[in-house]
Amino acid sequence: MQKAEKTDIHYRVLEGDGSFNYRFVFDFDYNSWEQMIVAYRKTRFFRKKLEENVDPILVVQIWDNNKFKKDKYIGQVQLNLLGFDEGQMDEDDMPNVYYEKEKTRCCCIRVCKTFCCCWCCCKKCNKKGKDMKKLKLPRAPVYIPGKVSSTSLFDQKAVRGWWPCVTDDLPDEQKTKLKKKDDDFDETIHYVTGLIEMDISLLPTAEAKKDPVGKKRKKPNHSPYLPKPDRPKMDNFWCTSRCKAGSAFFWKKCGWQCICATLCILFTALIIFIIIWRFPDIMVAIFKK
Repeated sequence: MQKAEKTDIHYRVLEGDGSFNYRFVFDFDYNSWEQMIVAYRKTRFFRKKLEENVDPILVVQIWDNNKFKKDKYIGQVQLNLLGFDEGQMDEDDMPNVYYEKEKTRCCCIRVCKTFCCCWCCCKKCNKKGKDMKKLKLPRAPVYIPGKVSSTSLFDQKAVRGWWPCVTDDLPDEQKTKLKKKDDDFDETIHYVTGLIEMDISLLPTAEAKKDPVGKKRKKPNHSPYLPKPDRPKMDNFWCTSRCKAGSAFFWKKCGWQCICATLCILFTALIIFIIIWRFPDIMVAIFKK
C-alpha cells in the first residue's frame, strides 16, 4: 500500500489563501466486481504480500506547518470515488456551506430611534426586510450534507471544482457561544475550516502509460500544465515576511489614523516653515507701516 503523499509548504500565509499547483499520481488495482481497490500489504521479509480490499476513498487533508510546535490539523475532505458531492465552480457560492448571518438594525432605529421620521416614510425602511451580512471565515461555518448532487469518478472519468474541508473540532470560544445560543447544540456537526480546488482524472493503465505525466510539476507537465504557484516573494524571507505581517496588522488597526496624523503633522510643519521663511519680510513690512 502506498504511503500518503504531501505537497510542498506555502510558508507565512497571512490571509489564508495557499497556492500549490501540485500533481499527485496514484497507481492502484481496482476490482470491478466488488467495486473495491486491491491493496497490497507487506508483512515480513521474503514473504508474499497480502492482498486486501479497501473502499475507493480519496482523503485530502489540510495541515498547518509549525516549526517549533506540533503540526496542527485544519480539516479534510473524503471523496468516495463511487459517489461523492460534485465540486462547485464558485468558492463564494456553495450550497453545502452555511454561513452565519448577522442582522443589521434599521436606519430609523440607528439614527432617530423612531419609526415616524420623514426618511423612513420616504424610503419605507421599516417595511423592508432586515439586511443580512455573511460572516466569512475564519469563523467556521456549518457543513450541510445532501445539498449538492453526487457523482462518480468511474462514470465521469474527470471532475473539477471546489470542495469544503470539514472538521468536528471547533475553537472553545465558538463552541461556548453556540451552546449559549442553542440548547440543542450538537457537537457532532461538521464545520468547514477550508476550501480546496482540485482537478481529478481517472485513466486506465494503458492510456496512462501511453501519455504519462510527471509528479509535482516535473516533466512531462501537461493535462493540465501546472505553472509555479503564485506566491509573494516576501513570504520566502523571514525578515520581510515579519515586516509584511506587522504592516498588515497595524494597517488594519490604525492605518487611516496614522495617515491623518501624518498629514496633519506635515501641514503644521509646512505652515511653521513658511512663517519662519517669511518672518523677516513680515517684520520689515510691520516696521515700515
